[in-house]
Amino acid sequence: MLCGAVATALIGDVFQIIHPFAALLRWARVGDRPRRPYPDRMAAWPAFVCYMALAWLELMAPPDPSFLVGALLAYAAFTTAGAAVFGRETWFQRAELFGMFFRMTGKLASVAYRNDASGWHARRRPVLSGLIEGPPPHISQLLFVLFMLAATTYDGVWQTSFWAGLYWTHLLGWLGPLWGDDMARAQAILGPGYWVWQRGGLIAAPFVYLAIYWGAMAAMGAMTRSALRVRDLALRFAWSVTPIALAYMLAHSWTLLLTEIPVIPFLVTDPLGIGWNLLGLERLSAEPDSLSIGQIWHFEVALILGGHVASVYAAHMIARKVFTTERVWLSELPLLVLMIGYTFVGLAVLALPLALH
Repeated sequence: MLCGAVATALIGDVFQIIHPFAALLRWARVGDRPRRPYPDRMAAWPAFVCYMALAWLELMAPPDPSFLVGALLAYAAFTTAGAAVFGRETWFQRAELFGMFFRMTGKLASVAYRNDASGWHARRRPVLSGLIEGPPPHISQLLFVLFMLAATTYDGVWQTSFWAGLYWTHLLGWLGPLWGDDMARAQAILGPGYWVWQRGGLIAAPFVYLAIYWGAMAAMGAMTRSALRVRDLALRFAWSVTPIALAYMLAHSWTLLLTEIPVIPFLVTDPLGIGWNLLGLERLSAEPDSLSIGQIWHFEVALILGGHVASVYAAHMIARKVFTTERVWLSELPLLVLMIGYTFVGLAVLALPLALH
């Protein structure tokens, strides 16, 4: 998913052309004739809920291939049902997880694609201009882009000593009289709550980010005395968060890409892990070169700061469309503080030590 996000950010949303689920359903002629119109109240909620489920699978699900296969089949069934009922084009445009994810990252690219009766056409546009071409129509899409950032942040924090300490340190002190010196009893009492703490944090993360973002929009409206509602401001500036979200995703996972990409040909040549060598490759004979911690840190900092700069620029271009000239700079102060906060949190999370298990 991260590789696709980087690719669409560079060359545009080609995923809408080569989406495997869409191609399969098109071949099967599923959804050619919608049975009912797509309800406006559903908005992008199906995609958002599926995104949260995907994050839960990545972080919380057991590493059981049969479980993952079951999840994939369930998602395929859900997508097929949605396309059959509401129409294939409508479903993949408004409610499908991967189509929406790559459409958002594709807004950063200097290439856009359009489909008409004669086929697909590409057009060039200024870099990042896709972020200002039109706001999302519904709050669910704002939550989706905020979850791009929140899920990565939570992935970086949920197994750290900081996050574990927020739960155990305080409760062990507050509820100590319940078990005295019997720490085994303390573990038995607090253990189930920690399970809820870990998983509830993932669910709460996008709504916490939304509350903070909403506060910045309220401050913007008050400082500029704008006639627009806070909700309207929040939607108009929603896409400006995308560069930070993508940069943090890449900073969080790029070392995994460096170590996993060289292994991909060997996974292809022996997909079932039973000794095949379909491509006739020589076996891996050595471990990959180790990475310098200093280089890793500096590259991650550069990625996050680059995303911050891109988001500030996008917010400035949106502000120029929303406010009069004398209010543009004033309107950007709350967003600037917000994005600096996002950057600070991202850098702080990268530096947190993991908890001992």
